Amino acid sequence: IPLTLDEIVDVLDGHPSRALAHFVARGVSTDSRTCSAGDVFIALRGARFDGHGYVDAALSRGAAAAIVDGAPSPDGRPLIYVADTGAALKRLAAHHRGLSSASVIAVTGSNGKTTTKAMIHHVLSRRLKGRGAPASFNNAIGVPLTLLSVEHGDDYLVVEIGSSARGEVASLAKMASPNVAVVTSIGEAHLAGFGDRSGVAAEKMSLLAHVRRGGLAVVNGDSEEIERIVKRGVGCNVVSFGVSGGADVRVGKVVTRVDSTRFTINDRFAVRLAVPGRHNALNAAAAFAVCRRLAL
Repeated sequence: IPLTLDEIVDVLDGHPSRALAHFVARGVSTDSRTCSAGDVFIALRGARFDGHGYVDAALSRGAAAAIVDGAPSPDGRPLIYVADTGAALKRLAAHHRGLSSASVIAVTGSNGKTTTKAMIHHVLSRRLKGRGAPASFNNAIGVPLTLLSVEHGDDYLVVEIGSSARGEVASLAKMASPNVAVVTSIGEAHLAGFGDRSGVAAEKMSLLAHVRRGGLAVVNGDSEEIERIVKRGVGCNVVSFGVSGGADVRVGKVVTRVDSTRFTINDRFAVRLAVPGRHNALNAAAAFAVCRRLAL
């Protein structure tokens, strides 16, 4: 979605190094190697890298401007100074998401989120225009870059949200402001950061607090930890999936082979997947619930 450099300066409360033309940015990049003409380059700092050392490389590839940390100073280059480039990336992504009418589907969970994300995108793309997050784009850099990838005319965007510490899901979910939230499973991953399975569930289910009004949560109905949180109230409509009898989208009659999985949904729909594994039947059930929500 087109943004002028002046608009970017306003959104970020930034300070340009010099007067910037009313140029429309083509995209946003955090990697000078893949920066294209017309992109805005954001110089991120990390434990093992510092994008500020690659500003000139990005500009030489045709970047319209670079967003950098630091106090404003005169500079012949087209720079936008901000207090924190990492925070600027998130702020710009949240603004960009607010400009889009696409339905955002945010997927989190201890296991299965990447596969479920891919399944949702695969089905939706048959009838709608949209995109899904690339592999591993589920952190404080990947999620905002995914949100910044949405274009005018997109019907949907599937975002993957990961976490290894308390509060990460909520922070990324607030930025994504999803129409649909999916929690695939609760496992024992990253227990050092969450204490126990209940802590993991609280972290993953914090996604639901940021679902837009009238939105939907699709959650694993076989998880006792999730069930306890849902019973306390989550502020949005909930559809459960699983093998338990109380699941809204119930998986049954699962037959797995080396190259496929067959099962039924609510004893009405016969499904065949070209991948093996009972867990994939559950991932597909979550995708089924999402796609029914979007009238497919």
